[in-house]
Amino acid sequence: SVIRLQVELPLSCDDTWEILTGASHITSWWGNHVSLEARPGGAFVEHWSDGNRALVTRGTVTCCEPPNRLTLTWADDGWAHETSLDLAIKPASGGSTLVLLHQGWDQFPPDQRQQLRQAHESGWRHHLDNFRDYAAGR
Repeated sequence: SVIRLQVELPLSCDDTWEILTGASHITSWWGNHVSLEARPGGAFVEHWSDGNRALVTRGTVTCCEPPNRLTLTWADDGWAHETSLDLAIKPASGGSTLVLLHQGWDQFPPDQRQQLRQAHESGWRHHLDNFRDYAAGR
C-alpha cells in the first residue's frame, strides 16, 4: 500500500523545488530539526521525539532531478527495512503540483504495517499543509 498525497501550489516548479530543498525554507515549513542534502547520495536526517524517546529518521537521496523529482530512502530508528519517498513537482495551471509517494510498507509485519502507514500519512498531511501555507505566503 502506498501513501499518495498531492498539493497544488501557486508557484513555478523552480520555486517549489527551492522551498522543498532549500535549507532555509525547510526550517520554515518542516522545522529546524531536519536537514537534507539535495544531491545524489545526499543525506536526509530528521530528529524527532515519540513521547520521551528521542528518535532519528534517516535517508539517502537516490534521485535528484531539479526542479522535478527528489527520491530518497526513508527509515526510522529501529526499522528492519527502508521505505522509499518520491517527491515529484509537475507544472499545473496557476503554478505547480507537488506529488508525494511513500511506499514500501508491505515489507513490514502485518501488525506494524497499518500503524506505521497511518502514522506517516498523518505526518505527511501535516507537513504538506505547512508547505502549502508557507508557499502561499511567498
